[in-house]
Amino acid sequence: MLDTVPPERLLARADLCARWAGLALGAVVAQRVAVRDSDDVAMTFLSAVTAFGLCAVGGVLLGDSLTPAPLEAVRTASLAPRRVRDHVPPRMAPLLLFQSACLVVLLLIGVVAASRATA
Repeated sequence: MLDTVPPERLLARADLCARWAGLALGAVVAQRVAVRDSDDVAMTFLSAVTAFGLCAVGGVLLGDSLTPAPLEAVRTASLAPRRVRDHVPPRMAPLLLFQSACLVVLLLIGVVAASRATA
């Protein structure tokens, strides 16, 4: 049965499995880190988020290493000027703007909280 599937498709499936495995492992590790006894709840939370992120990035890196290299000829790029509109899909632009606004709000909250803590 395995001989009926081309090897490129198996590698593509392994890439997908590696990425999802990184997320699943991150969720398990973050849960284990979050339930340990500690006096500082914030430090436990930050450790759990960091552990999840590291596992997720590890899964992406493993998936990228399993991705087969393209077999076609190397392409060249033209030297035409590009706009932001050329890189961002039109339907994703509102979501990206919303995420940017959320990031700015979170950064401002952090700055305000840090300035009150030092005062």
